[in-house]
Amino acid sequence: MEETILTKKVEEDSEIILTRLKVLFKPKSQHRYHIDVVNNIYGKSYNFFFDVYHDKKRERSYPLHSIFNYKIEYLEQVLKLVKQETNLSMAFRGFEGQKWTSGKLIQRKDTHDSQSKG
Repeated sequence: MEETILTKKVEEDSEIILTRLKVLFKPKSQHRYHIDVVNNIYGKSYNFFFDVYHDKKRERSYPLHSIFNYKIEYLEQVLKLVKQETNLSMAFRGFEGQKWTSGKLIQRKDTHDSQSKG
């Protein structure tokens, strides 16, 4: 019973992300797009953002959703469903040193912070 409720919640979270992404994603030439997945260690949540880059404009970041089930296994299930529906690349922030259940590192180093330090 609990597994069925958990599966429904995974589906709900992934559907919220995908629905908001479909509203925001408007392919344009000379634009780059990706999804940021941010580990909020203070709020114990995973936050999803849609980032849009253009060479001559400022970067735009749109919040998509926050997941408060703070378990890596749960995040993996949500990501699996999201990846089935989109080919956008994903960047992971705040996961330094953490591993997926398969044992692979999620993020080697925080490249976002090192870029901003100039």
